[in-house]
Amino acid sequence: MTQDQVDTSRIHKGKRKGKHKNLIELIDDKSHRAEFRDMYAKFGVIDTEGSMYDDEYDDTYDHLDVSVGDEGDLERRPFVVPRVLCSKDEEDSSEGESEGEEQGEREEKAGPPRDEFVPNPEEQRAKAEQRRQQKMQSRGRVWRGSGPKDRDVAGGPKGQGQQKEVLINREHKNVHKASHGNHNRRVLSQRKRQQRM
Repeated sequence: MTQDQVDTSRIHKGKRKGKHKNLIELIDDKSHRAEFRDMYAKFGVIDTEGSMYDDEYDDTYDHLDVSVGDEGDLERRPFVVPRVLCSKDEEDSSEGESEGEEQGEREEKAGPPRDEFVPNPEEQRAKAEQRRQQKMQSRGRVWRGSGPKDRDVAGGPKGQGQQKEVLINREHKNVHKASHGNHNRRVLSQRKRQQRM
């Protein structure tokens, strides 16, 4: 407010009254269309042709010459058994000689014929048991060490020197102390504090 003159048209008390009385009047107001009309005309966004019928799309598939088959065509065509219903031998003979070399390669790769019958459940159980036994045996071969060793880390009284074995055990304990959990530290430290009192 450094100026002496103030534009009072911009100052109002309470809610400013808008150009429209209610929502319906606001929605019905299309005065903004005139602003955009020039821009749309400039860029040609408005479709001047409107929805004129263009029959060019009807000619799209004329060059394919698709025709509906006559009833006589079905009688003249040879009957072909679907591949799914053919046996393997019939399918091989119907393929022709042009793929003879490829067939030889396929037969080499195919291996033994696949058996479509369900195997004997007793044999399946026996095989599963055998696999389980092998797995258990291979687990037993894993080296797990000879269990926890009694390592003397306390040693003798202070000031008299320690044996070499005790020093080695202490070093081993220091190196491997992260390999096992150090649980209950807080509980044990509280017990020590209580014993001192």
